[in-house]
Formats: sequence, C-alpha cells, structure tokens
Amino acid sequence: MAKKIEGITLYTTSECNLDCIYCYARDLREYNSCFTMPEWEGIISQARTMGAKWVIFAGPGEPLLDDMNFKLIKYANALGMKSILFTNGTLITEPIAEDLFSASVDITVKMPSFNPQIYNLLSGSQNSLRWVDYEFKYKDTELKYPIPLYLYILLKKYKGVSRRKKCSLRIESVITKYNLRCLVDIAKFIQAHGLGFLFETLIFNNSRDFDRLIPGEKDYLFLFRELKKCLGWRFIVGQNQYKCRIRRNPVILQNGDIMLCLVEEGKIGNIQQNNLGELWQRRLSIKDESLKYKRFCGFRNCLGRQSCNKR
Repeated sequence: MAKKIEGITLYTTSECNLDCIYCYARDLREYNSCFTMPEWEGIISQARTMGAKWVIFAGPGEPLLDDMNFKLIKYANALGMKSILFTNGTLITEPIAEDLFSASVDITVKMPSFNPQIYNLLSGSQNSLRWVDYEFKYKDTELKYPIPLYLYILLKKYKGVSRRKKCSLRIESVITKYNLRCLVDIAKFIQAHGLGFLFETLIFNNSRDFDRLIPGEKDYLFLFRELKKCLGWRFIVGQNQYKCRIRRNPVILQNGDIMLCLVEEGKIGNIQQNNLGELWQRRLSIKDESLKYKRFCGFRNCLGRQSCNKR
C-alpha cells in the first residue's frame, strides 16, 4: 500500500432513480449525506494536498440526481484533478453530456442489455427510457440494435470532444444469467466504437436476488471466450490486471465513514473525527495478506469481492 494517495472515491448521493436487482450498494443508500458543499470541497482539498490526482463520484445512488456533484467536479478541476463519474446514464441530456465532456470527465455508464425487456428487468425501470434504433459496422458487418437515448447522446458528444478534452467513455455491464448473451452484442458495440469497458461478476453479500441471477460456470466460460473474440488483447490484459486503484486509496461514504473499498466491509474511521491524513495512516496499518489474487472463470475478481464472498 503506497503511503501517498493517487485519488479519492466519494459516495455523495444516497438517492437512486433505478432499483437494479443486482445492486450491491442498496444498503448503503440508507445513509444520508452529512456534508455540505464546502465540507465536501474540504475533503477534496485534503486529498489534493496528499497528492491525489483524481476524484471518483460513484454513488451509492445516482450522482446526477444531485446538482452538488456538478459543482464538486468543477471544484476538483480547479485544483487540477481529474473527475471520474459512474452513472446509470438515465438523466443524461445533450447539455449535461456536453458539460461533463467539456470538463474532461471520464464517464462510466451502466448498460446491462440492448434488449429493452431485459434492461427493464435488471434495472427495475418501468419503460421509462426512450430507445432509438442505431446502426453501426462491426468487422465489415452492418449491425442494428436499439440503444437507450442517453447512450446515443453520450456517443455523439464523446466523438466531438474526446481528443481535445482528453476524456473517456466506458460501458459497465454486470454479468447475470439474464443478460449474459446480450453482453456479446455490447462487446461488439464497444469494439466498433473504441470505447472502454468493465464487465463485472456479481457481488455476493448484498444482492437479494443472487441465487437466481448468478450464471453457471459453463455460461461464464462461454461469455469469456466470446468477449475475447470481440475485444481481443484489450480484454485479456484487463482480466489479468489485479491492482485496484480504488482499494489503494481513500473511499468515503456519505456519512463520513472511510472504508476499505466500495464493496468490502471494514470501517477505518470517520472523517468527522479525524482528518484524511490521520485516517490514511490508520489504513496503511491494515494488512492484506489474507486476500489472494485470483480469477473467476477467467474474469478478474477483485479483492473486495473475495472478502465479501467469504462472509
């Protein structure tokens, strides 16, 4: 564990407009934020003083529901820090997408399926999205899928500013029994557009529907082979990278608790009682020898998930 931090992850928003059946952060949404805008700015400032170069806005609800996060992104930018946003995308409009990319925000948007029925099932939405037909070419083959309007908007805006503003767009998909074969189509979309990607295995501890969601081993192995075909070396390299920058840096919940990571249980302290530097020294004293790096049916399996799975 490095003594200096690289960045900081903030859970600033409790409310969410979806109810994803695989959500690991549902329990964390019970906490209300106890910080004002100036107090969150103070936390970011402390992190910058400690060497942080980026800020992740990750929930546990939907960050775009709270206007404060837009202001915090601007504040982080003023300090010379990169902002990284995890969003379900449903609130994205053209002005919001333009503002985010103009601020050089790296966006990771959740996309479980191009099938509206499966999307609704997994996200708990009730046909609230607008879908558009989208055509693209994948390896000399013309393909046509319905995609959410928010993804179309993000893609259009990203093409216009990505090089100039040095920002990125990444698609995140959680692997379940219901959308497993849909993810091959998403991989083709990703490859055709040069996007980043994050394919995640389920987290055990907080999913009320885990037993009916988890694929079998043969299904995982099938998907791994198909994603390897679509995404090539980028996918293989990603599954062999075990270093987690979130776990190696402070994670602060909306009630001030500092945790080991986004999913692993274990409270280090609360930033209302100690400053960030003191709490990070406490984090450095925690040994991690009991957690071993391993893969799950070929997929990278993070340390936090392994810890959750043991409980």
